[in-house]
Amino acid sequence: LNLAQAVMVYCYELAPLRFEVLSPHQGDADPGSMKALHSKARAILPRLGFDPGRALYGRMIERVGMARRTDAHLILSLLNALEKLLPPKEG
Repeated sequence: LNLAQAVMVYCYELAPLRFEVLSPHQGDADPGSMKALHSKARAILPRLGFDPGRALYGRMIERVGMARRTDAHLILSLLNALEKLLPPKEG
């Protein structure tokens, strides 16, 4: 096959697939969920060894704020599971 034929075959195979395009605000998590997610992340990340003064911590908190509804639920479930595995919080 030459390049043009290969592209044609590739497009032919992709044609039956359905692609869902989300608008920028479609699927956004509700403010209450995002507040809970941020609170949980800020509590758990330092206990996992992430220093709040470091760029990685800030980047992780920033990315948490960009989560969509299903991602926010997934991340919150993960943080809750991690919290159960950590030793009890001192103080």
